[in-house]
Amino acid sequence: MYNVGVISHSPYCALDTGSWLKLICGASFHHLPSIRNLALVYSLAGVDCIDFAAEPAVLHTVQAGVDQAQILAQRWSMSFRRPWLMASLNAGEDPHFRKAYFDPTQCPSDCPQPCERVCPALAINHTGVLQDRCYGCGRCEPVCPLGLVEFVSKTYAIPELVQFLLKADIDAIEVHTQPTSTEPFCGLFEDLRPLLPRLKLFSVSVSDGEGLENFVQQVGQVIQNSSLSEQAKQHLVWQTDGRPMSGDLGATSTSRQSVALASKFYALQPKGHLQLAGGTNHKTAALIDTAAFPIAGVAFGSYARKLVQEEVDGALIEDNMQCLSLALNKAQALVAPYKPHLEIRCHG
Repeated sequence: MYNVGVISHSPYCALDTGSWLKLICGASFHHLPSIRNLALVYSLAGVDCIDFAAEPAVLHTVQAGVDQAQILAQRWSMSFRRPWLMASLNAGEDPHFRKAYFDPTQCPSDCPQPCERVCPALAINHTGVLQDRCYGCGRCEPVCPLGLVEFVSKTYAIPELVQFLLKADIDAIEVHTQPTSTEPFCGLFEDLRPLLPRLKLFSVSVSDGEGLENFVQQVGQVIQNSSLSEQAKQHLVWQTDGRPMSGDLGATSTSRQSVALASKFYALQPKGHLQLAGGTNHKTAALIDTAAFPIAGVAFGSYARKLVQEEVDGALIEDNMQCLSLALNKAQALVAPYKPHLEIRCHG
């Protein structure tokens, strides 16, 4: 049984007080059993938001994981607040929206398979790339001795996407983009206009690059002039994607890149909140403590997934209480530095 302290504040309050936490399932990660268990474990651990690919099967899987977390919380007399659900989209080319591919029949029989060894998602075997597991990190490409690895980018049919999102029970949208993609962003944002009034939160995920200042100014103005609610405008999230999909590498430098990009954003004084991503891991909390500017929160992606990969990568995790306990303890250890009011203990 688990006991937990009272979850007393809303996601808006978490942003305002610098204790916001988001789980990134992965915009190109489609392994549904793992996604369900990830959503379950990190919901119980106390994250404020879960983001995922904007596809019906993935949304329903995340909802199933959160629903089961709520059932367990009630059974264990835990206080529980459902995390907000965030659909992740892209405006322009973005590494989060691609998958690796190669023809395994072209591989030599004596290949040492360095691609399989470096893949953090266990997405490569003798049959090639397992597409539901691949999330496009790109680590397999440079190690292939014959240069066989290619990438296929994901594109959405916007009218169908908007119709799906209008019917979907989501709370937030995040758009991944680049500083050079102001026009594609504004075009997508206009397409999303029917959705905007009902959203609780909007997030812009952007990496560093030439034209960042102009991008922030133009995109920020477009958002503030939109039909988003005043709360959503006030709590606009700028996700500083320092080093995409690198948190599981474990180096402090990956977190430093995200903090450094957040510092550049802070100098531009955008309206809203700064949230770290891209390289975030167990080292991030200590770096935030030394930052000379306010950081509203952190999104954990590849590190959070790899941390519990062994436990979540299978059948329904609640059917194995030992497995669930281990995964929840790991997840809570990641969450705890940001939410000291929340404490979960396993009693068997």
